[in-house]
Amino acid sequence: MEGPGFHLDTSEVDQGGATPATVLSLPDDLDAETCAPAAWPWRQSDDFDSKPNRQELDAMIREARFKSSVSHELQLPWETPSMAGIFGKTDSPIVPKVMQPPEGIVSTIPGEPKPLSSFQNAFEAAVKFESGRSKHLQEGEQFALIFQRWELVLAHNLDGSMTGRQISSMPQTERVEYVASCLGGKSLSTLRKRLGQVQRYFRWGKDGVSEPLIPISSKLVRAYVQYLRDAAGYSAVVGFLELTRFLRHVLGVYVEEGADEQPFVRGVVRSLGELRPPRRQARPLQCTELAFLERFIDDPKKSMIDRYGIGVCLFAVYARARIGDLRSIEKLALDTNDDFTYGYLEAHSTSHKMRRVGNRLGLPLPLIAPLRGVTEQVWVQSFVTIAHEVGLDLDGWRQGNPLLPAPDRLGRWTQRATTSEELGSWLRAVLEGGGFANLDKVTGRSCKATTLSHLAKWGADEPTRAILGHHSSKGKSVFVYSRDQQAAPLRVLERCLSDIRKGVFLPDATRSGMMIENASISGHQSPERCDKMSDKADTNPDHQSTSSSSSEETSSQASDDTLIDAMVQHPRRPPIWKQDCDIYQHSRTKKLHLLGSCSTQSFVCGRAKTSEYALFSKPIMAESWKCIQCDKGNNIRTANMVAAGQACEDALKRLCTR
Repeated sequence: MEGPGFHLDTSEVDQGGATPATVLSLPDDLDAETCAPAAWPWRQSDDFDSKPNRQELDAMIREARFKSSVSHELQLPWETPSMAGIFGKTDSPIVPKVMQPPEGIVSTIPGEPKPLSSFQNAFEAAVKFESGRSKHLQEGEQFALIFQRWELVLAHNLDGSMTGRQISSMPQTERVEYVASCLGGKSLSTLRKRLGQVQRYFRWGKDGVSEPLIPISSKLVRAYVQYLRDAAGYSAVVGFLELTRFLRHVLGVYVEEGADEQPFVRGVVRSLGELRPPRRQARPLQCTELAFLERFIDDPKKSMIDRYGIGVCLFAVYARARIGDLRSIEKLALDTNDDFTYGYLEAHSTSHKMRRVGNRLGLPLPLIAPLRGVTEQVWVQSFVTIAHEVGLDLDGWRQGNPLLPAPDRLGRWTQRATTSEELGSWLRAVLEGGGFANLDKVTGRSCKATTLSHLAKWGADEPTRAILGHHSSKGKSVFVYSRDQQAAPLRVLERCLSDIRKGVFLPDATRSGMMIENASISGHQSPERCDKMSDKADTNPDHQSTSSSSSEETSSQASDDTLIDAMVQHPRRPPIWKQDCDIYQHSRTKKLHLLGSCSTQSFVCGRAKTSEYALFSKPIMAESWKCIQCDKGNNIRTANMVAAGQACEDALKRLCTR
């Protein structure tokens, strides 16, 4: 039988209503002859092939096909819509195009610096990310390394010092602890500086001197001073004489009486002093630069890390703080009125230069900065908001944290503090991006020098500047009973900054143009006016200063990665970490790894031994240098165990590739 859209062969259906395939009776609603329901409409007509009925059925079929979203064609997995864009043939690009960063917005105000582009991060060019440097370790570990190095100095000749004789019979660990007690109270910078001077002295005596370099005789002093006179200069000679006094009084090194007071030595110092070049100092920041920095931290287009770092720079400027004072902050306090128009931001430092004096009195160093600087903008309010956004909330400050931790490459805060050198580079990078020039004299020390220089030019008296500069004073009892020694000097600082904002005082101008009579009272005009007046100040001898030198930036410091080979007469083997294991150090990160006695290709931790690792031969090490996995792992002692381990590793690789 043929019906609309199908063909049915009924020759196999018997008249009894059963099919050969099933031998079952057909349902009652089906006709055995046509196998079609009795209710179908075309049963009412004997003309199944009539034109109207066929057209109606075809229309129904087309409508059903259009309504169906299922594809009846076979598709392979890579031909599905989600994968065809990757594996199929298509002309449409599947990799998005990288949008080019917009150019920095150029200011329409004449003479105003151009801001940074919103896609630039100044800290990336300033912060040293080499985590293996010993200066980037925690302060306790840095002291531990310094004490080990000073023990090596005394080990050159234990009979040449009082301390050396006392530690001669002690084991290595007790020696270092004893030397640490002798050096107690000395800062890291002082110990590094003196260690660098010792290293230079031993390097000189290694080749041309047959006698021990400790104790120090008058003959050795004369010979070394003569060498420094010809090879170095005034600072090196004076530094060596300071070193002899340090060794004598701190470590008990025997120095011949009057060795540093010989007529020859004193004559060399006088002659070199006459030829000494002018002292090089970091220059103060100009008012236009300070105004730009205050606008910078309030610009949402700039990097949050850079904005916070510049906020710390502004705090150091207006709080007259050294960068080292910010390494350890005990607490932070914000003292303002209700409408945030007057007040101060206060930080208590426990890492200041005079902490040896202050800590004996039980007094931390209060660093206090006013809310406003050289502009009417309340920079402290912006700084507090940024600190909260970058995860350094000032309200929940953790005692002992640095005010400016060093960020890593991804902008995450680390445990170490940003150094003065890094912050100086950071500051120069931001100012260079703002269009400023002649920044080679700007360093981390510029922060403290800026406000104190303004106060001196403005006419503040010396005792006020001494208190605001946190300089030592003989009146220790006065400080204890004053409770708030900086209250009155801070009001003097506020008046000085107010005159700068009003345009009455222009600190960057020459002497003849610093104080302006009948000046227009406008808090936003003075930085630009200072900029114009400072063009004349370039000829002023007081402004011909250069970047901080060895006298300020601790010259002749010892390299933390250089072993003082000449200090020990008898070479000392490196410390034993684990038995039957050699120690290797990574050239960049300084991490230490263990190499088993039966392994040549990989360390105990599983890392491959490459050309970046070298055999560690130094007699000192820091605990944080050790690889944690190597320290917890076990050394494979026998060749059979090595072979078994290699076989297991190969079997695992074959299993993974199946």
